[in-house]
Amino acid sequence: MPEKFIFSDHAQYRLERRNIDPEIVRKILRKYEDVIAAKTSRFVLQNMVDFGDGKHYLVRIIIDADRRPPEVVTVYITSKLKKYGAAT
Repeated sequence: MPEKFIFSDHAQYRLERRNIDPEIVRKILRKYEDVIAAKTSRFVLQNMVDFGDGKHYLVRIIIDADRRPPEVVTVYITSKLKKYGAAT
């Protein structure tokens, strides 16, 4: 994946609304554990993250790779690890 990404207005809104630190997203964009093709040019990058409460959550980042630079469409956190095929 490229080094540079831009955040859509929607992604920025979701980061604020979901209290997700943009630095966590930047770290995952640099070094992700899993990538899943969602559509022709859309991918999901995901990592397990410990937010300090002893529980691990899956952070999922949806990107459009056909944009230059690629665009982060949205970001969310889930505890549904099995649903998204994350290793526990």
